[in-house]
Amino acid sequence: MISGFPGDTEESIYDMSEGANFILDENHQLLAANSSFFAITGLDYAIMEDNLNFLSLVPDDEVLLFMNFFKKRLDDPYNSPKTSEFRVLDSDKNEHKLILTAARIPETRKIFISSLELGMNLPQGDIRETGGETSHDAGQKYSTGGPGRLSDQYFHFSYLVEHQHEPVFVLVGDVIVYVNEAGIRFLGKDNRYDIIGKSPYDFLDKETQKRIIKLFKGMNAGKVSHPVEESFRVRGGELIDVEISSVPIIYEGIAGSQYQIRDITSRKRSEEQAVLRLRQIQIVNSVLESTVYGFSLPEILENVLKKILDSFEIQSCLVYLKNNDPSTARLASSLNVPIWFKERYNLINIREWPYNIIFYGGQPRYIENLPDRPPGVFDVKILEDLGAISYAGIPVFSEKNVVGVFYVTKGDNCCFTPFEKATLEEIGKEVGSAVVKGLVEEKFGMEYNAIKDLLGIALKENDRIWNTIISSRWDRGGDSADVSDCRMDLINEIGSRMDIINNLRVVYDFLIDENRCLKPICIDSVIRSAIYHFAGATIEYDRALYFVFADDNLSYVFINILNMFSLNREDFSLNIRHSIRNGEISIIISDRDRSGIIDNIESLLDVQPEEALRPSNIAMYATRMLVAAYNGTIGILKSEEDGEAEKSLVITLKRYGRS
Repeated sequence: MISGFPGDTEESIYDMSEGANFILDENHQLLAANSSFFAITGLDYAIMEDNLNFLSLVPDDEVLLFMNFFKKRLDDPYNSPKTSEFRVLDSDKNEHKLILTAARIPETRKIFISSLELGMNLPQGDIRETGGETSHDAGQKYSTGGPGRLSDQYFHFSYLVEHQHEPVFVLVGDVIVYVNEAGIRFLGKDNRYDIIGKSPYDFLDKETQKRIIKLFKGMNAGKVSHPVEESFRVRGGELIDVEISSVPIIYEGIAGSQYQIRDITSRKRSEEQAVLRLRQIQIVNSVLESTVYGFSLPEILENVLKKILDSFEIQSCLVYLKNNDPSTARLASSLNVPIWFKERYNLINIREWPYNIIFYGGQPRYIENLPDRPPGVFDVKILEDLGAISYAGIPVFSEKNVVGVFYVTKGDNCCFTPFEKATLEEIGKEVGSAVVKGLVEEKFGMEYNAIKDLLGIALKENDRIWNTIISSRWDRGGDSADVSDCRMDLINEIGSRMDIINNLRVVYDFLIDENRCLKPICIDSVIRSAIYHFAGATIEYDRALYFVFADDNLSYVFINILNMFSLNREDFSLNIRHSIRNGEISIIISDRDRSGIIDNIESLLDVQPEEALRPSNIAMYATRMLVAAYNGTIGILKSEEDGEAEKSLVITLKRYGRS
């Protein structure tokens, strides 16, 4: 069956295997096809059972041309493959230009066609039927070309099969009588003579043998649609996924079957990975969504743990969060955990092994009760206390820092699947921000309530003492002015720190309710009101008679910024101007004293939530939160004036209506 090949074969179009291969009988009925054929046409594999006529896929104006081309292939006494270009319709009636190379299967009235969609690694130029004679099949005449060109080369059907990149076998009975080069490599042999004359089942492992014997019998009996996807393992090789097509042929006068095998392992793995990734995204998103419905840190953590329990085959789960003390962590929430366990392990030392691996190393830790890797003494104790077979510790990240760890246990399985591991670790990376939000909210609430309570006690006690003293002085007819001054001194002292209290309230309110009710606010009134508080300053202000989307807290944005300058010196000097662009207004604040305050503000723009409670940070943190809530931005504008670099603070807000 193997024959020689005249001329230069390196650039033969038949060396390409990415295209669609299919077989037609003499009536143009589709007998077999590979997956590329179905990918191009958009047809379903089930169409093989409906005796599809290939002419139904050819546009009306090319049907006669294709029939003429096809008939010449059937009647060609030399059986030399010929190439021509035709248009083919897919299931949506879209046209695809294909380059078809066709040859009759020896001793049959069936045509084997190998095709490539135009543009798939082909040389540029118009391609029609090729051969050693003038072509009339496509309705036009083309010259045969010079020596060595494809049009001068005559290929036999056997060469077309021999140089397929996919394994091709011919079986007569259960014996291999032909195998191409790709098939030799597929079976891991050095030459075809180690294969021909043997049964294909001799090269397969026992499990694959049973399935392939049943499959081949079904194909020969016409009970199996083509192509068939199957798992396949050659002896000593890896398990792969293949696509098998079969067609009956006459080989040297004897009835047999030709099988073509395509390795689709990479495609199947990609499809499986895509499905797993989609499921992983759905789980992670559902966990993140659950954090939105928590109004406090305990609620947020409980919602997260419930979602984890619902999404995996998990027996119990618990969360530890770092304390202010860098060496300990507290049990913040748990589900399906015994009460006595929570009491015994309520506080852990995260500097000790094995907690330090997760809290400080940021590495997940899986304790899987496997025969070759039994757990250590410490882990055995944890497993016994939790009544589990295996457990895992997953770090919870926020800004690349570990803020806590959640542990999950399994009671019916000794190990975690790769999918479970990857998804749990993804949750640990994504849920950290919500946990930190809850931590900050909890901390701000405690600080704010403590300050509010202390101030209330101080003012109430001050009133009680003042009233007692005044009553005593009046009883004696004395002057109470000095006592009144003392009382006012205390109130004034508290008043000087009201900026911290107000900003604490702003941040706390924001954390409790992120949904701001925005309305049109006159920015000119807000800026002029803020300037009024700093009588000793010299401020040049280019009035901005515009409305912006904000709320009643907008004044704190400008009061906080001006206060930053007043802390340096009361007689500071600023220039405030504005610009309008694309429905936004930018307020530009320049330091005429070049005091370096804007550099300080720039360094505070990136303050993290865990550092926001410091007195020096709270004002700019509140300012940044408010501007973001108004869908605005705050940043630094760098320019050059009189040959010197100058920085200005820029606050950009959404403008409402027209001036």
